[in-house]
Amino acid sequence: MHTIHHTDAVITKIADYRETSKRVWLFTRDFGLIIAVVQGVRNQGAKLQMHLREYALVRADIVRGREVWRLTGVHVHSEVLLLGRSPRNRAYVRLLSFIQRFVVGEDPHPELFAHVVAVAQSLPMLSGHREMDALALWRALALLGYIAVTPRDEALLTSPFVEATVSLDNATLRQCILQADSAIAQSHL
Repeated sequence: MHTIHHTDAVITKIADYRETSKRVWLFTRDFGLIIAVVQGVRNQGAKLQMHLREYALVRADIVRGREVWRLTGVHVHSEVLLLGRSPRNRAYVRLLSFIQRFVVGEDPHPELFAHVVAVAQSLPMLSGHREMDALALWRALALLGYIAVTPRDEALLTSPFVEATVSLDNATLRQCILQADSAIAQSHL
């Protein structure tokens, strides 16, 4: 008998798989980035069909099989993210694309997951702030160890995301952008 794991997750990508199934990329709080198969979800009337939306915050029920994860249940936490790739969600979508590219393996990253949730929750308050995009990416790189955080930068990493974004001055914003660009270039990813 396989154990059903219940974890908070963000759906980063969905793709068709075989004739009636889908693959779902989940960035989970407890298991890191995983790919789960949802069998039969493309059949008419499938129970999970309406709950699978890219960028949604969900409570996922997953089972580890011999070779793949299976997604057996989904409860959507946040409908606000179902707006897709609108300019309003640019920072959030870019952050999730980055996570899919830079997070390797199934190691949990609870601090990074909390950061993703904070960015998602700040969308209604901060949409349109160019600082949001830069700080979201900078924090993710710092949490993954691609940027060395100095004592001067510590407050930028640890203060609440909305406050840090609103208080970001132009010089610090430029520094974040330069550090992020340098870290991405050095990673060769």
